[in-house]
Amino acid sequence: MTEPKAYRIQMTRQHDDVQEMDDGVRFKVLRASVGGNEQVGFYLTFRGDPNKVVEMLEMMTEAAKQMLPAGRYKDER
Repeated sequence: MTEPKAYRIQMTRQHDDVQEMDDGVRFKVLRASVGGNEQVGFYLTFRGDPNKVVEMLEMMTEAAKQMLPAGRYKDER
């Protein structure tokens, strides 16, 4: 049987973020940054309501499963 992998995980909440449109309307936005590797561990830094961030990450994970293997992304390398 394969042993489960264990990783160092760090999660950080930062101050909520507000974006302003050209017409002066302001609204809260969600932000998340994910990174790391197996050697040093992984991190998630986010802004906004934690439950809404989870919903956003779940939606983006499903989109990534379909779009990334198909090459459907903007390549800025």
